[in-house]
Amino acid sequence: MIIETPSEEQWDQLQSRLLKFGVFINLLGPFVIFIAAYVLQSRGMGSDLPVERETTFKLMLYILGLIALGEIAVGAFLKKAVFFNPQKIGPIASFAAFGDRCQGNVVILHALGAAPAIYGLVLVLFGGTIEHFIFFLVLSLLGYRILRPDKAQLQALWDQLQTEERV
Repeated sequence: MIIETPSEEQWDQLQSRLLKFGVFINLLGPFVIFIAAYVLQSRGMGSDLPVERETTFKLMLYILGLIALGEIAVGAFLKKAVFFNPQKIGPIASFAAFGDRCQGNVVILHALGAAPAIYGLVLVLFGGTIEHFIFFLVLSLLGYRILRPDKAQLQALWDQLQTEERV
């Protein structure tokens, strides 16, 4: 059992490392997907849906929207109940091991948050507009905001883990 008190610099480094994953997965990824959707639509892909396919497209829009919201909700549940729950994490040997565990969890959470942007691209490929894609892009950014752990959450989790190890 190692009882550490990480310095403010160590906390900032951990937060910076986790933030880099979030920016890459949830901001840069959807931006690249947006450019792909824009280029595809500007070349005529998915334009002018026939009337008989409009109801199918609307159904797809609603279903993918619900799936996207569901993924964000599942991510929020995982964040609270599993990934950042001291009882589920188990013993941590050092602050470095804590950072590695958090990093793995954050990658999964950010992947769940970025999935709506992919659904938006799917809709563009099936006849959606850039406005449809932007709706899913906003859902993706909302997922990033909800699922991203902040420094206070990480510090509280570390303190709980250290308190449990002492007992």
